[in-house]
Amino acid sequence: MSQSSPEILTDLDQFYVETEQVMAELAQKVRGIVQSQVEVWRELPMLALQADGKFGYNSNLRNMYMHGLVRVGSGKHFANDPEQRPTGLYGVFIDCATGNILRLTGYFRNPEDPGYLADDSEVFHLLASKAAHGELKQLNAGEHKKFLLGIIDDPNESYYSETDEAKRQHKIADTIVGLKLTRRYVRSQDA
Repeated sequence: MSQSSPEILTDLDQFYVETEQVMAELAQKVRGIVQSQVEVWRELPMLALQADGKFGYNSNLRNMYMHGLVRVGSGKHFANDPEQRPTGLYGVFIDCATGNILRLTGYFRNPEDPGYLADDSEVFHLLASKAAHGELKQLNAGEHKKFLLGIIDDPNESYYSETDEAKRQHKIADTIVGLKLTRRYVRSQDA
């Protein structure tokens, strides 16, 4: 069994320090890019409400309009395998109200709690996993908006009656009133 020389340990220590610095710099860059789009993120909850139910109901869309949260990652411990996710709001989200990147676990609580801010390693993991999967567009609010507008603008399926659509529109109107949603999302103090 050979022993490591002091030079190799010093090189490894330097590598670890430099890696931490790179992770922190990239995490800050990602946060800045995401927060610079806050005005578009704020449009998404209303669009998600208008899209939900058009072709079925979706929990990610519901989280957008109910809580102002856009899920962009599953969290570093569960990679992209949805079968292994625990229940509730688990993963990495963009807060539409602030543009902050959050790490949430369990059931909904106030996302403005500083304890929910994703740390550098979580933001770096988000960047690395999205880059590795060719999914960096998920950090682009404009792409989410384009997707939602595509759903909203798609014609209804032929089996979907005018009565069904009228009921859906009535539900949308009730939800807007109940949640006090506006075109530009602002989290209510009740959250």
